[in-house]
Amino acid sequence: MRVYTESEMINSAEDIFVQKNTIHADVVEDVHNHEFVELVYILSGRAEHFINDKRYELSKGNILFINYNQTHSYKALTELEFVNLLLKPEFMSDSLLNSKNIYEIFYLFLSDEFNNIEDIIPVVKLNGKEMVMIERVINNCIEEFNAKETGYLNILKGYMQIVFNMIIRNMHQNTESVKYIHSTLDNIISFIDKNYGQKITVEMLAERCFYNTAYFSRVFKECYGQSCSSYIKQKRLTEAIRLLKETDLSVENIIEKIGYSDKSVFYRHLKAFTGQTPSSIRKNVKK
Repeated sequence: MRVYTESEMINSAEDIFVQKNTIHADVVEDVHNHEFVELVYILSGRAEHFINDKRYELSKGNILFINYNQTHSYKALTELEFVNLLLKPEFMSDSLLNSKNIYEIFYLFLSDEFNNIEDIIPVVKLNGKEMVMIERVINNCIEEFNAKETGYLNILKGYMQIVFNMIIRNMHQNTESVKYIHSTLDNIISFIDKNYGQKITVEMLAERCFYNTAYFSRVFKECYGQSCSSYIKQKRLTEAIRLLKETDLSVENIIEKIGYSDKSVFYRHLKAFTGQTPSSIRKNVKK
């Protein structure tokens, strides 16, 4: 069985490793274990994970936490995009220097309400505003880890405290009716993430949920902290920025690819979102 060691995966001067990954459907990672704590956040797609022979199916907005020395394997059920957060417990606190247990990290953040921590299921399914918020935090983690600018480790530690607190908060909440609504809207988010390049309207999405448009719009904003149209626009612009940075596609091709039909509207929205034009985004990458 493969053992991923601290020395090969985590720089001893950092005690944390952050990486975004994309893999194809049916890719399999054989049984292995880790000499560190691992958190996996699913950005898109579905996968089945096994921890100590127990099966967990994960999809967008799910966090899986894997303890030190637990056996672990997984299979991508669809094309899968995810983020790995690997850390030594001491990254979170000097008092955990000799710890090899993710639950000791959780103890730093637990309220008195949580007494049976060893019974926690190692999958958290984030809903609503939490999912939007944590993706911002995780994207910031990736940027800080890759840039390694002054103070980045302290900033990463702050972001990880947010991640752990959101995991704990999620363990306390959600009635069955709220779970149903969130589950329905999570499917809508997945639909948007896969089809943002096509024509999508709020009316069309409401119809998919069997809600009237006004009710759908209100519930979406309550759950995600922004309007549905704002989420679609953010998704399109985020993808446009990635394509500008990572490809040589023309601006016209990018506009078509992300679902905009009006070039002037795209330029206006991009400027409001980033403060930059397409050419300035590309120029900054080349520096």
